[in-house]
Amino acid sequence: MKRYFLLILFAWLFGHGSQSHAQITFNNTYHNSVDNDFNILVETNGYAKVMISYTPPFSQFIFQKLDFQGSVLSSKAFGGPTDYYVIYSLINTYDNNYAIGSYFRDIATQRSYGFIAKLDMNGDTLWVKKYSAANSNNFIGDYLIETTDHGFLITGQLVDSVFTHGDIVILKTDSVGNFEWMNNLPGINSDAGYSSVQTPDGGFLTAGWTRSYGFGNNSNRDDIVVKWDSVGNYQWHKTYGTIYNETAVGIIKLSDGNYLIGSGRNDLLLNLPYGKILKIDVNGNVIWQKFQGVGIDCYNWVREMSNTDLVGITSRRVNGTDDGFIIRTDSSGNEKWRRQYRFGNDHCYFRDVQETPDGGIICAGFVFDGASGGQDGWLVKLDSTGCLSSGCGEPTSLLETPAASSYTISVSPNPVKDHSVIKIQGLSAQLLEESYIVNVYDVTGKLVASPRTGFLIAADNVQFIFKSESLVSGIYLLEIGTSKGERVGVVKIMIER
Repeated sequence: MKRYFLLILFAWLFGHGSQSHAQITFNNTYHNSVDNDFNILVETNGYAKVMISYTPPFSQFIFQKLDFQGSVLSSKAFGGPTDYYVIYSLINTYDNNYAIGSYFRDIATQRSYGFIAKLDMNGDTLWVKKYSAANSNNFIGDYLIETTDHGFLITGQLVDSVFTHGDIVILKTDSVGNFEWMNNLPGINSDAGYSSVQTPDGGFLTAGWTRSYGFGNNSNRDDIVVKWDSVGNYQWHKTYGTIYNETAVGIIKLSDGNYLIGSGRNDLLLNLPYGKILKIDVNGNVIWQKFQGVGIDCYNWVREMSNTDLVGITSRRVNGTDDGFIIRTDSSGNEKWRRQYRFGNDHCYFRDVQETPDGGIICAGFVFDGASGGQDGWLVKLDSTGCLSSGCGEPTSLLETPAASSYTISVSPNPVKDHSVIKIQGLSAQLLEESYIVNVYDVTGKLVASPRTGFLIAADNVQFIFKSESLVSGIYLLEIGTSKGERVGVVKIMIER
């Protein structure tokens, strides 16, 4: 899709000047077959990642080491022509080696098994283990952690033999992958675990979603955290959702001893997704939760940076195409900036994020061509302000607009003292809806108000009142979008008090 940049506005309003030293940035894809990058590790001399490579109905995984410019230094493939691996986790181990894991599916029987492999520093296999569930059940593993005794814990879903019901499950091994124990939380409907962390008492907190507890039901998911003791006995669970669809994915332990969960909320009635970050204490009590705008998918991971800032990644739909989305907040979840990135015209998804030694950020994910079905692994290295080029200033979505818009957006009066009327005329049928969402950004790229709603009043005419309310004097950008996350356009306003 052709786009143009608001160069004059960018240069005048959002330039940050040159930095004292340049940080490496790149936007690269990695192709073998149909590929995904779900994890990225930052090391002394570069990066390590595992790419899942699909040749339907089979898949293998490819372990790669890269330099800091994103160039592949070595690549090793695992799995034969009858294997099917799904690898969501790559972690460093205490002995400077690697562990990968999630699950393996037997193509002949269609049964799924938990899976862990230990690799040495060169990516050569040290051992491989598979774990079966009783009664012909399936173990669908997700994220893997190393435990304090140097064993491993896989979190996932225990699914019945006919794939109609699932429970949250965790599985523990010793340091060489030998099975120790497994336990699940039964539910009347389907539930799933995604990730776990170990707690100071040797137990575990598991994050996931539930249709059995809280507001969960057959048509609604609820965030859930489950507490287990050190040998996997269930202790308690807490839910954090509402009548809206919510899904907790990645849980991490913070430097202050509390825990952070990346999640999301979807208003099923209006089909409005929101990113959600949740902070809890070791007993599962909510310290705070924050929501970030509409059109943002569920956060996969929110990581803590060295200065205690938080960086979360997911995807966001813009003009019918998904972009990789990244947000940075302070330690209390207050937004500092947000950015969106893509590769070409593909659908783009971020799945992991890490801080880099130069103070920058690297995101891992995949890009998908909806027309051809092609899919590649994807890495985006950003500087400390989330930019591919120094001083990018604003979120990508605010610097870009369709090259040929058939509609006009006007604000009157502008400057705004108390309120103004925003009119959008000539919208195409694709963008016509009963209501619209407006996000308000200040000059630093920080989201300062969301959402505000406008209404369709004629065949192709959207009109609503914008109230400046608590906003201070200054320049702002209004990003207008549909309830489905399609971006209509951006307009600049000035507020005068």
